[in-house]
Amino acid sequence: MDKKPEIIVKNSCIQIRNYRFGSCPKIENSFSIYDQTRHQIYYIGLFYDEDLEILYLPRGIDIWFLEKALDTKAIVEKNQFNEFEKYNDIKIKYLPRDDLQKEALRFMLGKKEYKPTATKSQLSVNLNTGKGKTYISVATFAYTGIRTIIITYATNWLMQWEEKILEYTNLQPKEICFINSSNMLFRLMSIPESKRKQYKIFLVTHSTLKSFGDKNGWDKVGELFKILKIGIKIFDEAHMNFTNMLMIDFYTNVYKTYYLTATAMRSDQRENQIYQLSMRNVLSIELFDQEHDPHSSYWSLLYSSKPTPQIISSCKNQYGLDRNRYMNYAVTNDNFFEVATIAIDLAMTIMKNEGTYKDKCLIYIGTNHAIDVFVNKIVDIFPDMENNMGIFTSIVSAEEKEKAKEKRFIITTTKSASACLDIANLKVVILLDEPFSSEVLARQTLGRLRDDNTYYIEVVDTGFYHCKKYYQKKKHVFSKYAKDCQQTEISEKELHARSEKIRNKIENRIRPIMFEDEISV
Repeated sequence: MDKKPEIIVKNSCIQIRNYRFGSCPKIENSFSIYDQTRHQIYYIGLFYDEDLEILYLPRGIDIWFLEKALDTKAIVEKNQFNEFEKYNDIKIKYLPRDDLQKEALRFMLGKKEYKPTATKSQLSVNLNTGKGKTYISVATFAYTGIRTIIITYATNWLMQWEEKILEYTNLQPKEICFINSSNMLFRLMSIPESKRKQYKIFLVTHSTLKSFGDKNGWDKVGELFKILKIGIKIFDEAHMNFTNMLMIDFYTNVYKTYYLTATAMRSDQRENQIYQLSMRNVLSIELFDQEHDPHSSYWSLLYSSKPTPQIISSCKNQYGLDRNRYMNYAVTNDNFFEVATIAIDLAMTIMKNEGTYKDKCLIYIGTNHAIDVFVNKIVDIFPDMENNMGIFTSIVSAEEKEKAKEKRFIITTTKSASACLDIANLKVVILLDEPFSSEVLARQTLGRLRDDNTYYIEVVDTGFYHCKKYYQKKKHVFSKYAKDCQQTEISEKELHARSEKIRNKIENRIRPIMFEDEISV
């Protein structure tokens, strides 16, 4: 006789024991995605251990939903793994810099108006880039004194975390354990406790933990956390590596988990639905001041590449606009290069009149191939750019990427310039006809601009229905997070006239055109 399923609620996950996969489609379908290319269903946000007949689910979903679907009551096991190391000698060097950081700290620590969060095992901290997520996390670690692990997307983020921990606290480098391989995890598990005791905080990437879990079994990851006596885990940019983050949650039932992100959502619509479902009951804080926080101006330049019906058809696939086909077409189109000329000249004008010689411009283009064609052509129009342009894509080496970040003009794609790209003195961002509708990408690309009085210029090809639709879908993001928004529609006649004027100016080295004063808004 089959045993009845049991719902066990832990600190960072929910286990359904005695479960046969396929026995409750109502639950499983909540985490399913249909792959249109392969015509099959796959799952994210859950994990099934066939040998033990345990279904793992995110802690943040509705428990009542599971109870109703399985016709059984949940058993809550609160704080069953709380044998963590705790220290009383960790000091924070600096006070919070503003009221926002103070409030975020009260939320993380469960103080004053946020007293209810003190008893919660999971908290989401959604703060804009540059608002101090790193500081409040380090301050929380220092205040609680609980041994903590920081889990990030990339190794260079870990280096930034290590730098800030040393800057903000009295910790010494020997008290920070920088985990750079899965072999190092084995060594940590095998060394005497007396040697492990020196480490008060651990730094590791998702890929290192995934490699360790995939090779040795994810139960070994849970064993690792117990041996290291970790009480707090912090996920940096929690919306990324979503599947791996949940696998870590499923097997590391620590005292407290913090999810840090500036954009608590996923780019893909269905994945975002599952993400929101998984985080539904995780208390979160989003401190955004509509009046004071926006610091960048958003300008959209609308033009038409004048595509024929045949070209429009050739740029589509069965799901809509094909990014690669569209970008291959765009970089062969004269109107595209004319509007690019206008956008780049506008950026140069801004950097000359409002900035310094250190200011930079980041240009997004849809594909690596399009970037290659664009770079070869644009230097004919702007000869001065040839030695001031860096390529930051997957086809160049890590060394070349670092050099690219020092150039005045940095060319990249939204895929290559992931959340870990940090550019100092960035004055202008140009989204040059890269077609996407993702609100997450819209916020991330705008979030590249950290300083006041910066500019985001988006070029939109109204000759394609999908490009117009994507533009309309993202507008509300810029309306909320940008300081002000302007839209300029450029007719074909104006396009030719203005680009010609800019070319003449470059050839004759005359005064830069004050584009924003000459066009109607």
